[in-house]
Amino acid sequence: MLDALLAGADEQHPVGLLFCDLDRFKAVNDALGHRGGDRFITIIADRLQHSSDATSIVGRMGGDEFVVVMPGLDMAGARAVAERLVSVLAQPVYAEGREMPSSVSVGVAAAPLHGNAASELLRNANAALYRAKAGGRNRVEMFDGTMQQEMIDRLEGEQALRRAIDDGEIVAFFQPEIDASNGHVVGAELLARWVRRDGRVIAAQDFLEVAMSASLLERITEKVLLSARPHMRRLSMLGLPDGFRFRVNMAPEATERGRRDDPIDRMLHGLEPSMITIDVMESAVTGDLPAAAANLAAFRARGGRVCLDDFAHGVSSLNLLRRLPLDEVRIDQLSIDSLNAHPHDRAIVRSIIALVREIGIAVTADGVETGIQADSLIALGCVRQQGHLYAPALPAAEFEHFLVMRTAERYAQSVSPLPIWQTDDLT
Repeated sequence: MLDALLAGADEQHPVGLLFCDLDRFKAVNDALGHRGGDRFITIIADRLQHSSDATSIVGRMGGDEFVVVMPGLDMAGARAVAERLVSVLAQPVYAEGREMPSSVSVGVAAAPLHGNAASELLRNANAALYRAKAGGRNRVEMFDGTMQQEMIDRLEGEQALRRAIDDGEIVAFFQPEIDASNGHVVGAELLARWVRRDGRVIAAQDFLEVAMSASLLERITEKVLLSARPHMRRLSMLGLPDGFRFRVNMAPEATERGRRDDPIDRMLHGLEPSMITIDVMESAVTGDLPAAAANLAAFRARGGRVCLDDFAHGVSSLNLLRRLPLDEVRIDQLSIDSLNAHPHDRAIVRSIIALVREIGIAVTADGVETGIQADSLIALGCVRQQGHLYAPALPAAEFEHFLVMRTAERYAQSVSPLPIWQTDDLT
């Protein structure tokens, strides 16, 4: 039917097409179960139908994808409809007695401008959808000629990343955390690194976007923990400093999933919760907040700690201080970078530190790169710090050496020199 409709499209009789994809539907489906997920999809489909023009045709492509075909609308008209749909679908959905967040990303194409064959137009609208997803979701993107190559590159990158996960090329590196008041190592963050067969190491920020768009973050977290687990156990047996904890970045899917399957417990299986701090970013918990809070509270009850990462970077940080079971916050690197750039920036960081300490939450600074930054943070009351000033993310063996050497230095500094009369007796 679509091919027949598009065959007659021309400049006087254009046909707009929207390719719509629900954002993070997997987390919703996990939280509600399949029946609740189906109900969620039905509500979304009804909203799409009632919010589209009377002549529009709404169809489900499968899963959480929909197509809206709009005879008579060019790109400008199609964009107006797409933006209206994004606004309507941003309203929460009530399903299975729960309020669930909702948003949609939309790619827009039109015939004959972007093709008269259904397969070509769908492919081009899907390419625009890819860019909408990569741009942060909950948005509209219009197709242009550069997007096809972008999508091809992204798909190739996704396939390469999936192979790397399957082949064990995703491993854990360890970045130390330091008590800047005395130089002691007080923890380490587990960071994903892609170690290719040719020996090249790719940092997480270089494949994070692909991992997010392909919903691979949870698998990457699992592989990082699988890689790190034997080293964590070995270091624990060797004797870690008092209060030492490993910091684990948890994927959004893990924190928001319903209590029927506790992914935090599953991924940390075999590790003592008392040696783990879970880092959650604001974007990871602003979806199904009650489920996230319940999962994190259960982890804390077993002895673990919970940290809100990149604090002050998002728009809901203060609200999350009230609604999440937190032990700690980490000030985002952008705030640290601008700490000494302007008195206003310094005042903001000072206020953050004072606020979280007032309500009994610890504070850590991420991305400390200069001695001036470190000294400023100490003066403001933040001594727990991490960044390249102290050490980059290290392979497991190098981190173990770093920790042993720092611990030995700490021990040597704590041993008082023998009095002169005792040294004489030893000669």
